[in-house]
Amino acid sequence: MLSTQYPSRNKKTGPIATTYRAGAKAFGTCPATCKLCDRPEEATKKIDHEYFKAVYHAVPKGGRAFTYCHFPHKQWANKYPPAKKKTVVNFSADTMRLARASLAAGVPTVVATTQQGHDKAKAQGVKLVICPADKKAGRNCGNCGGNKGPLCSRIDRDYAVVFLVHGTSKAKAADTKTPGGCYAESGYYTRIHWNQLSQRSQGESDSLAISSFVKELPYGTTLRHHIAGDMGKM
Repeated sequence: MLSTQYPSRNKKTGPIATTYRAGAKAFGTCPATCKLCDRPEEATKKIDHEYFKAVYHAVPKGGRAFTYCHFPHKQWANKYPPAKKKTVVNFSADTMRLARASLAAGVPTVVATTQQGHDKAKAQGVKLVICPADKKAGRNCGNCGGNKGPLCSRIDRDYAVVFLVHGTSKAKAADTKTPGGCYAESGYYTRIHWNQLSQRSQGESDSLAISSFVKELPYGTTLRHHIAGDMGKM
């Protein structure tokens, strides 16, 4: 199921367009391999390529779009490469080791870690830039990067964007051996949408829903497809 918002009221995204996605169970669209998921029995092993393709092409006219995918990048990156007028799909790495591998493969990459994890990896030569919204009050996806657009929407970057984990998810996300730490479990706005979506029925497919939504957005809109939830086949 898909939830769409324009403009978003989330302080971290700012007043851009956003979507959230979840299955009948909260993690139903997520890959069972994701370390941050502590309920893999709810997750899936299959990518929904019909939906993935729809998202890839769902860019507002005159605007830009970006999203994140936890499925291993080797399963999709060649089919949905960074390109102008396409949604930029970031591989969302759950460990710094995976982030280094995807960067080396030329795949747009983000990684969730602690400040300590960021400092250690950067000292080892990994190219990293902390999300501006994690560093300064008032920064959000709407004003990130100025005229060049949000860092996560840039197709030619050679660094991974770092999301610093906080609060109840911090310890779990920093532990590379124990499952848990997903932002959707502790992120206020995301959790609200996930709870609602997992209890809702929908008349049209997610593919049709996102295609219809993007056509209604004003010229030049920035669209952030789901930050949690994923491209999985329910």
